[in-house]
Amino acid sequence: MHYLIVEDDPNLRLLWRTILCDRGYEVTEADSLAAASAALKRARHDAVILDLYLGRENGMSLIGEIETVNPDCKVIIVTGAAEVSEGKMQVGSQLVVTVHRKPVDIEDLMESCALIDSSSQRRSA
Repeated sequence: MHYLIVEDDPNLRLLWRTILCDRGYEVTEADSLAAASAALKRARHDAVILDLYLGRENGMSLIGEIETVNPDCKVIIVTGAAEVSEGKMQVGSQLVVTVHRKPVDIEDLMESCALIDSSSQRRSA
């Protein structure tokens, strides 16, 4: 499994990358939408952990690109925005598996990753 972490907070990227790598996943990091877009064009990713707001950038715009470039990729959204409706985000795209509010419970985030992993294994079997 290859994950793309799209998060502007370097401490969160480091934490998530460390945990994912410890669990055997390959990880690419991006701190902006431009870096994430470039990473999506360079390599195939099985899943993206996407911060909804990267400074002034809205991460939802990246989901449309993911749908075009790699429609099998799954997306986990993380956000600190209280006004954003979880249901609205999940209805917006079939790629969105879960939505997590910051501060993210790391065990919940890893459960979402395990769900994607098991789903991916069933598809390839």
